[in-house]
Amino acid sequence: MAHGLPAAISLAAEDSEVGGTLVSALGSQTFRPYYTEDVTSVPLRGGAIKSAIGFDAGIVAGCGYGENARAALLIAVWQRWRA
Repeated sequence: MAHGLPAAISLAAEDSEVGGTLVSALGSQTFRPYYTEDVTSVPLRGGAIKSAIGFDAGIVAGCGYGENARAALLIAVWQRWRA
């Protein structure tokens, strides 16, 4: 984020008005917060999924499989997470 690269977060708040206000205040052209009322799952699922993706993406990069393989990995993780 410090270099102006795109980033996104899940922003959880029980109060939708507070959540909407925070999304509007924090969001920018390169930073996008996504609001949810699910304050329990965001830290649990988000942290676990981010760790798994980071670990797996590191393996893909270390093996030299390229950007298409990394994109395929992200799609596969996303599909399994949605199930």
